[in-house]
Amino acid sequence: MATKVFKTSQIVLLNNQVLECSPLKIKYMREFMDIFVLLEKSQNDEESIDILLECCRICMKQYSPDLFLDLDEHIDHNTL
Repeated sequence: MATKVFKTSQIVLLNNQVLECSPLKIKYMREFMDIFVLLEKSQNDEESIDILLECCRICMKQYSPDLFLDLDEHIDHNTL
């Protein structure tokens, strides 16, 4: 029997869709980290939220590609 080395989580979107989230694949993690480091340079909360939303979009490429473009209609700030 294989050993599970990571924990998955479920999130519920505004449209009541449930996503099972696991660690990002390397190709998405690299893209995610390139954007995430921009948080250090953000000037205000609005910029920070925009950066986090872009990070979330990158994650959606793995978890639910159909939500990639219109993510802001399916997720609230608490879920983000």
